[in-house]
Amino acid sequence: MEQIVKISYLANAQMAHLSKILYDEEYFGFLENAENYVLQIVNFIYTIPVNRRKLCKNPGRGKFFCSIKHNRSTTWFISFDMEDGFYIVKNICNNHSKDYVDFIAGST
Repeated sequence: MEQIVKISYLANAQMAHLSKILYDEEYFGFLENAENYVLQIVNFIYTIPVNRRKLCKNPGRGKFFCSIKHNRSTTWFISFDMEDGFYIVKNICNNHSKDYVDFIAGST
């Protein structure tokens, strides 16, 4: 069965604004570098079916999550549900986010 990754409106909106936030907050000196960084996260999202997944602490945010570590201090977490061969990405956050503790921290 083919496995398809879909991105929810919320997660899509988060990704759409992330490069600008990273640039505005001066994590990157050039907007193009921030956009490439976000593109790496998006590319990772489409590999969710073959990545190791864990259960979320709060299933309302997504039943499962996968993580991608971009550097020593930042790990991105992508939460999702699985249904009928679809992986539905519901949210994205990193370990610096206040949302991190709500649905990732302490997961099994």
